[in-house]
Amino acid sequence: MNPETAKRLYRDNLYEPVTIRRIVGAGSTKVIETYVSHGRVYRGERRELVGGIAQQEYNAVVDATQLFNSGLVGDVQTQDYLIDMNGKRYTVTEVKPRRVKTTMVGYKLTLKA
Repeated sequence: MNPETAKRLYRDNLYEPVTIRRIVGAGSTKVIETYVSHGRVYRGERRELVGGIAQQEYNAVVDATQLFNSGLVGDVQTQDYLIDMNGKRYTVTEVKPRRVKTTMVGYKLTLKA
């Protein structure tokens, strides 16, 4: 598969609007950066914590081309936030870039609600 075909497949199959939000700094110097793309959020593994308390993990697949076009410099980072089309905010806990040859086409993210 060539990079252009992969980008087209991401564009055609990822239709839910998602936002990556990055908070830089603290206090009066805090800057909130927002990057818009399309993706898909779905349930991942359910893991048990201490004492029978369970935490649901979520996964997301996000189109990288649209993120870069909206101003993202570099990769999505852990501790960034993903906001889905319903306004629910997730914390990014793991980032797996998806490349075809050397071209970035998307991200698979592990999320925590």
